[in-house]
Amino acid sequence: MKRYNFLVLLVSVLVLFPARADDLEVFTPYALYDNPIVEFTQEPEYDDFCTSSFAPYGALEMDEEEMSQYLTSLQDGPCARIYEVGDEGPAGGRVFYISDDEGKHGLEAAPDDFSGVEWGCHGIKVEGTNHTEIGGGKDNSDAHAEFNCKSRWGGRVAFDVVKDYKLHGYLDWYVPSRDELLTMKSELSVKDLGNFAKSCYWASTEAWGTFSWMVNFGSGGYVYGEKSLRVRVKPIRTF
Repeated sequence: MKRYNFLVLLVSVLVLFPARADDLEVFTPYALYDNPIVEFTQEPEYDDFCTSSFAPYGALEMDEEEMSQYLTSLQDGPCARIYEVGDEGPAGGRVFYISDDEGKHGLEAAPDDFSGVEWGCHGIKVEGTNHTEIGGGKDNSDAHAEFNCKSRWGGRVAFDVVKDYKLHGYLDWYVPSRDELLTMKSELSVKDLGNFAKSCYWASTEAWGTFSWMVNFGSGGYVYGEKSLRVRVKPIRTF
């Protein structure tokens, strides 16, 4: 008797709620995948591991200096990129010199420059800033920093402006040497690359106490001028 009552109850329920497939809304988390089992269970794969390395997980936990050093270090690892003169560099500048046979390392000039800045230390000889050669700009800039040179007329000097320059996470910019500027002129400016003005740019190279070298990007030659002159400066960096 109890079994009969149960069957009657079951039939009643089925009559009241017919189990028709077209009345049912089926939810499945796999609906967006062509192969749901594979897509749902496998670890995600990156199309390009090196591309992902330039936006590292946990980047927000790095300070600016750490991020700059991390990005710079990529050129010494498996994700190093190959460059030629005239290419856009790692930081978004323009490559004007390659320092190895593989094209992994060299110098790039920033797309921006700054006008109306002094060299600083007017009338003071700054020891260690006499490097004219390619590769000497960093040594000159480091030596200049130790003197904490001041502006003659007030404001900031070229080296301080460049030191605080940052682009795409890179902070390691400095003032180019005389020959680095001349190379930028011949490899970039004459080809309308690098956003140069037809004007004088400071070199980090000191001529003597009152004067430092400049390169004229109009005529192409180099001249010396008083350190208190207000002219342009173009940041560069080593990669």
